[in-house]
Order: sequence, then C-alpha cells, then structure tokens
Amino acid sequence: MRNKEIEEDKKKFLDLIHEAGFKDIKQFADNNEIGLKYSAITKWGVEKDKKGRLRPFPKWIFSWLRLYIENKKLSRFKEEKEIIIENIRLRKKMKSILSIIKSR
Repeated sequence: MRNKEIEEDKKKFLDLIHEAGFKDIKQFADNNEIGLKYSAITKWGVEKDKKGRLRPFPKWIFSWLRLYIENKKLSRFKEEKEIIIENIRLRKKMKSILSIIKSR
C-alpha cells in the first residue's frame, strides 16, 4: 500500500471517529467495543515495517465505524419515535379525561 493511500485512510479514520462522537483516538480506544488498545491504533499509518512501508489501517475498521455511526443514528431515531408515540398516547388520555370532565 502506498503512503498516499495510508494518509487518505488516516484522514478518513479521523473523520469517522469524530463523526462517531469521539473527540480523539484516545477516547475511541478507551470506549470502543472491539478491544483495540490505544498503542495499537496509534501505529496505523505511522509505524513502518522492516521494508519501510507504513503500517496500513485495517480495512474492517472503516465499515465498523460506519455501522457504529448508523447504529447511533437509528438508536436516536428509535428513542425519538418512542417519545412521540408516548406523547400521542398521553394526548389521547388527556382528551378522554377532558371529555369526561366536560360531560359532568
């Protein structure tokens, strides 16, 4: 893998961790659910192998982050939907109570 591609991967990785809500690589490493250590993550795109090539970013990390981001969005949507449904139920109950009060 060429160094230019690794630099592009590094930018893409940093963009994705910020989009996922992590302020930096350390926070991502501390909070991730895949068991990666900070020291391992910081070697991607920086550390060179015996042949002088930069250590590439694992390709699966990008899809993992995209799925993490999508899951966060869907979870937020689900919570908002549940709040809306609960508000609708409460409105119906209020209307029912008000109609009972008015009929007396």
